[in-house]
Amino acid sequence: CLLNMKTLICLVLFYAAIVSAQTSVPCTGTVNGTNWDLSALTYDPSTATPPSGYSFPYTDNNGNANTFYINFCDQVSSTGVSSDCNKGLSSGACQLSGSTYYGAGNVPDMQFKTFTPDPSGTTSSGVAVYYGGTTTFCTQLQTYRTTVINVGCDESAGQGMIYSESSSGCDYTLYFKSEYGCSVVV
Repeated sequence: CLLNMKTLICLVLFYAAIVSAQTSVPCTGTVNGTNWDLSALTYDPSTATPPSGYSFPYTDNNGNANTFYINFCDQVSSTGVSSDCNKGLSSGACQLSGSTYYGAGNVPDMQFKTFTPDPSGTTSSGVAVYYGGTTTFCTQLQTYRTTVINVGCDESAGQGMIYSESSSGCDYTLYFKSEYGCSVVV
């Protein structure tokens, strides 16, 4: 029985090491019968700084300056942004609040979700990417940070850009317009 317990513990630790080492996931998915491919939105975090449009500075309700950084299906650049974004597990979204960087959702936990239009109606269709997980704990609210990136259809936006954000506690919603938010028949 002791040998079996050691084997089980080794397997669990091995699995945890594989998951924590995973920095990217497939960037295709199906939502409500529509196939999506956001692979063209992914940048290489080891060699590149985030493309223009992949960061969004804003002031929160308390007057604090913040910036969000994102990548699609891969971690935010540790060299172009901060290695603090990817502590524990690789993060597909990162928040700079004051002088501190917080991972805001894990790449291995990424899911495609139903699109939610922004309140101003800039885009009305697309797909959402959800980064969840349990890496960065938001102590003041006793929950983990999560990010939803709504990728809205705008054929004139090219690769795209973040144009708006909203938050509820440590749950962040970003609005990104891109030609890749337009459904493609596969």
